[in-house]
Amino acid sequence: YGAKLSGAGGGDCMIAIVSEGKKEAVKRAILSTGGTIVNVETDAEGVKVE
Repeated sequence: YGAKLSGAGGGDCMIAIVSEGKKEAVKRAILSTGGTIVNVETDAEGVKVE
């Protein structure tokens, strides 16, 4: 698990991959510093073309 900052300044983005058990604590930490949460879930099947 980990996190990565992405961007060139002024409105950067952070991508965090966390375990289910740590999800709420990480969300609280991000929100407490003024961050915005965008939930994304992954799937083992990957992308499907229909």
